[in-house]
This record gives sequence, C-alpha cells and structure tokens, in this order.
Amino acid sequence: MSGDKNTLETEENSALASSKWSYASFILFGLAQLTPWNIYIKTVPYFRERLGDAPYAPLVSSYISSSFTIFNFLAMLILVVLRFDELFLNTPQRITIALTGNAALMLVMAIIISIDMSNNAIFGCIVGITAMAGGFTACMIKGMLGMTAGFPPALTPALLAGQAVAGLLSSIANIITKSAGSKGQGTTGPIIYFLVGATVLASAQIVFILNCRHSPFFRHHLGLGTKVVQAVRRAPTAIVKDVFGRIRWFAFGILLVLGITISIFATFLTSPRRFLAPDDGMLALYYVPLIFIIYDAGDFLGRWLPAFSLLAGHPKSLFVQVSPWLRAVVFIPLFIFFAPVTIGRTVSDPTGVFSLGSADLFYAVLTFTFGVSNGYCCTALLMHAPSLAISGRSTLTVNDTTINVESRWEREACGSVMGLFLTTGLLLGSVSSFLWQATGIWNSLACKYIATRKVYMLRHAVQITKLTNGVNRWIVYMPWILALIGCMKTGEVDLKVELPRTYFAENETVKGTAEIYTSCPVKFESAELAWLTQSCVSYEDGDERSTLQNIVHEISEVSGKTVEGLVKVPLEWEVPEATPASVEGDMAERLSVYTMLVVTLRLGAPYGTSIVKEYPIKIISRPKRLEKGLTGGILQSVEFPLRGCFTSGTAAAHLEMACTTFTAGDRVAATVIVDLHDSRLAVHGVSLAIKRIVFMKSEGTEEGVVNEHELFEGPMTGSIGPRQRSVVTVSTIIPEEAFVSDIESESVCISHFALFLFYCPGGYEVETEIPICLIRPEAKL
Repeated sequence: MSGDKNTLETEENSALASSKWSYASFILFGLAQLTPWNIYIKTVPYFRERLGDAPYAPLVSSYISSSFTIFNFLAMLILVVLRFDELFLNTPQRITIALTGNAALMLVMAIIISIDMSNNAIFGCIVGITAMAGGFTACMIKGMLGMTAGFPPALTPALLAGQAVAGLLSSIANIITKSAGSKGQGTTGPIIYFLVGATVLASAQIVFILNCRHSPFFRHHLGLGTKVVQAVRRAPTAIVKDVFGRIRWFAFGILLVLGITISIFATFLTSPRRFLAPDDGMLALYYVPLIFIIYDAGDFLGRWLPAFSLLAGHPKSLFVQVSPWLRAVVFIPLFIFFAPVTIGRTVSDPTGVFSLGSADLFYAVLTFTFGVSNGYCCTALLMHAPSLAISGRSTLTVNDTTINVESRWEREACGSVMGLFLTTGLLLGSVSSFLWQATGIWNSLACKYIATRKVYMLRHAVQITKLTNGVNRWIVYMPWILALIGCMKTGEVDLKVELPRTYFAENETVKGTAEIYTSCPVKFESAELAWLTQSCVSYEDGDERSTLQNIVHEISEVSGKTVEGLVKVPLEWEVPEATPASVEGDMAERLSVYTMLVVTLRLGAPYGTSIVKEYPIKIISRPKRLEKGLTGGILQSVEFPLRGCFTSGTAAAHLEMACTTFTAGDRVAATVIVDLHDSRLAVHGVSLAIKRIVFMKSEGTEEGVVNEHELFEGPMTGSIGPRQRSVVTVSTIIPEEAFVSDIESESVCISHFALFLFYCPGGYEVETEIPICLIRPEAKL
C-alpha cells in the first residue's frame, strides 16, 4: 500500500511539470494572499490627504501598517499555537472563510470612503478595518502556506510570485487612479481600487473551490493532509517543537527579511523624498508610485529566481541561510546614506534633468536591488524549509491503513511555523518604522553616526519681477535650500533666509512668488515673509544711519499646518518713499535704497531630528540672554554644524546670532571646528565680528531707525590646509564705548558673527561644526 501511495505521488509530480493550470492557480492564490496588505498600504497618500490637518495624518502609514500587522500577528499566534481552528475546520474551509472576509472588508471600505465623515470617524474606520483584515489575512496565510508545504516544492515560487504580482498590480493601479485626477478631486479612484481588490479575492475563492471539487491533484494533497492533521492532533506541541528546531534558522531568516523590508518600505519608500525639483512635471507627480513599481518589479523577479536550478541552492546551503543577515548589513546603511530627502537641482545639474548620473537613477537601482533581494530570500527560505522539517520517520497508521504521511504533515506544520515568523517580521518592521518616524530615533542615530543623513529639506525659490514703463523684466532669481545638519536639541528651530540687496526706485511695484517645498511632512509652527526696505545715509563723520521699514506677510497656506510638497505664495508690494527723517541738508549723502526678502520659518520637529543645509544661507538661533548678576561657566552653547555646496572656487559663509543684549565687559567667544576631507580644500581664515545696533522709533510713525557700529572685527586666523582638522578660537570683550551714543534708543543689542572663508572647487561639499559660547567676564574659558 505504501508503494502505491509513493507511485501516485511520483505520477502526480510528473504531471505537475506540464500543468499550467496548477501554476496559474497558485499565482492567483499568492495574489489574493497579499492583495489586502498592498491595497491598504498603497492607499496611504489618499488617506493622508483625506485626513487633512489632523494630528495623526502624517503618521497614517504607520498606523495602518501597525494595526494590520499587530492583529495579523496575534491571530497567527493563536492559530499556530492553540490550533483551535483545526478542531472545527479543515484547510479548504479556513482559506474560504479568510478570502470571503477580506473581500467583504474591501467592499465595506469602498462604501465608507464614499461617505462624508469626520476625520476622527474615518480614521477609526481605517484602523478598525485594517485590523480585521490583518486577522483574516493571518488565517489565509496559515492555510495557504501550510497547504503549499504539503504540495511539491516546485509550486512554492508560483505562490510567492503571485504575492509579488499583487504588489506590482496595486502599484500600477495606483498610477492609473492618480492620473484620473489631480489632488483633492473626489474619491472615485480609491473606490475603484478597493472594488478591484474585492474582485481579485472573489476570483481566487472561485478558483480554489473549483480545484477542491474537480482537481484530483488538489483533492489528493488536501485530503491526505487533512487526515494527517486529524491523526496527530493528540500530540501537536512536541511535533511543532521538533519541526521548529529543525527549521529555526530559516524561521529567524524570514522574520529578519520581512522586518527589514517593512521598516525600510514604510520609512523611506512611502514618502516623496526625491532628488528632482518639485516643478519637474509629471515625474514629480508620479515619483512615489514609480518607486513602488520599481520595488515590486524587483520583488517579482527575485521570487522567480529560485525556480531556476542554478540559483535555487539547496536546503543546507550556507548562502541561503546567511543571505537574510547579509541583506540587512548591506541595505540598512545604503538607505541611510543615500535615501533622497532633498532633492533639488544640484550644483552640477542646475536643470534638474533625470540624467544617467543623477542620484534618482541610483536610488531607483537601489530600490530595485532591494526588491530582488526580498523576493529571492523569501522564496528560497520558504521553499527549502519544508525539506529540513522532515524527520525521516517512515510510516503512520490511519484508519488501518499504513502510509508514508508524517513527512507531509511535518511539511504542513512547517508552513504554519514559517507563516508565524513571517507575520512576526511584518509586525516588528511596522512597529519599528512607526517608532522611528514618530520619535525620530532613526534620525537621531543617523545624524549621530552618519553625518550625511538628510531628513528635512526646504527649498525656497523667489522670483522677483520689476515693472518699469510696462516692461516686465527679471531682477533676481535665487534658489535657496534651507536646513541644518545635526541633531536638534529641542522640538523647534527658527530658520531665516535673506535675499541679497536688490535696488528699486521709490513707488515702484514689485511682484514675486515665494515657493516653499518640503520633501516630507513638516509641521510649521509659524511662517512669515517680510519685505525689508532700508535707506542708507552717510554722514561726514563716517557714521551711517538707515530708515527701516518692514512689511510682514503671514504665510497662511503654511503657518500652523503640516505641509508636504510645494506651496506657492504670491507677493505684491509697492516700494515706499524711504528718505530718512534724520537727514540734515549737506551734512549727509544718501547712499542707496535696497529691499530684502526675509523668509522666517519655525519648524516643529521631533527630538533628534537631522536637517540639511546648503549655501548660500543664514541660520539664526536665539541663545539665552545674559541677565545681570549671573556668573559662572558657560551659560549657553549653541552648535551650528554647516554643510554646503559651493558654486565657485571661493566662498564666504556667515553665521549670525540673533540680536542679544550684553553688558560692557562681557566676553564673547566663538570656537570653530573645521574638518577638511579633501586634498583640494583649504580655509583662508576665520574671524569674529561684533556689531552694535541701536533701534529707535521715530515719533508719530511706525518706522524704525537703526544705528550700527562695527565694534570689533578680529584678524583672519586659523588658516587650514588640506586634509586637516583644526580648532580655531576667537574672542573679544565688549568695551565700555559700545554703550555710548548720542541717540536716545529704545533698545540696544549686540550681534556677533562668525565669518568663514573657504577655498574649494565648484560643487565641493564641506562640513564644519561651530559651537559658539557666550561667557560672563567672571567665568573662565
């Protein structure tokens, strides 16, 4: 009898080689297995837009993935450990119930998103439905992996390739729905998306039922597996432990593969961080869906590679067991180093064209390779694990019939164990991505150990047109990239950008557009655009005085909101008459009138967030004031690490502290740490400048008068040669003369500057770290 059974298996396995229907069926089963996950995770952009300014909108991706995977894991744990489902249902019944439940949830979600609901209600529905979908998917994964493990190993790549097809088709559907309308144009696309998902699940259920009823091949393997399960149910714990002991490295491997994949996918691939500028047309719109397709195509290819004998390996192959750990070691640093966060036009490529040498192409190749590695590792581990699960014991008697069935049950138990560790990997990956995005742990580690990690980036491009005699002509077009690099010590930072002085005639109309581009969700506590007009007057004694006028526009499109993408702010302003009231006849000569556009932003960011800076820019930080009577030690130490791309061979970088009130005799010290990484780079020198500024209001007017005096400008010190790290300290004591003035002032402040002059080839990047310390005269350096 045992010989007849073995002969039957051999004949069926031979017939399988030419059975296109069997392969197609298992591809469809794999497609249905991951359709729910792909549908929910790739509709994140729609839900993020639907939730608007809700506080949980930026993290909706992590909420969806965490709710799905947590309940997926809990359900899988209950099904594998307790196995209560096997008391009442066989494998076909469990798979049918899971397919029906997920299809019904898809239909419910399509109905919900078509209804006008509050943010809280829609968010609760999203989390609740994805949690239930995770439970049904666990039942489906356990049933299908257990079923597939009982079939010949040649069908495993077909099932797993079907999972990759689910991701590929959902990405293509994402692009189709995105092209159906621009942002905010209804919910037709997402509704179609969920209806297609329900159709796929229903089709898989129909095919599965037809196979169970009419295919001898399916009936043989499923029927035999059911008898074994019923026969050995009395001692499941010991057998499951034996199976786990033999496949433990494969189980931990699949956990690591899926954990790394989900954490990187949710942290890097679902956010529109890109190297191209925001106005690059269709590519800017479809960049994220395109990255999804590139990943899914690589995943699909990787899942078919083990089907070829040359690449399949064998169960005891060292490469198959080590590949998950090697994959983690390779791809985690690569994504931290090279994941695009800004991406604007570079110095070497000012047009932002998608060229062969661009970073976008490298990132696409990195994403494709990451997908290939995921598909290959998953398929190889799941295909070879059942072979190691076989104990070698020969027979088992079922209903007075002796058959060689224990190996088949062990294969089915192996599939269930691998499914448990698979869902555990999904859970750990989604939870870790949630923690990294919510708390900034990833960013903190990155900026602590990897200086080039880029997280938040703002692009400011201001175009000003001058209207003279009806002629519209360009005055200035300045692209600005604003950020910091390093770990922020608080949750907020003030950033300020000033355009160079631009000269206008009085009463001239100036129009412009300010663009603010964020490459990932950024919370703006406040945002202002200010036109600053200053008229400079020179006196015979060498003094200079200026009339200052400041017109502030709040950026309502940005202020107090979480922004992602491009925001355009139109500006229109008429240059006022700007002759200072203090001009006294021939004693003074009017020098110029200039305007300056100042962009001031306050970003809310998690602790430890890493930010990037590129020249030209000013970064302002507000240190604590030195109050009278305070003594001892360093009262404030502010770090200003700079990193920039230079457009010419010589560049001057200024670091300006905000106006701070001092007492005569206070010592101000600045320490500059410069690390030169290249033999072509040199620093000409570093100096510290102290400036006295007196502000006063003119009577009966809101205009302010400013009086500035250069108190101290140290010599250029600390010339640094190539490939050197040098620490340069400059300091001065504020003299008594700084507070002698013939102007009755409303307030007096001293601002100090650190000035750096670099020499380097065009496009070269240099990093400096600049702690600036304000020290009382009693304190010791």
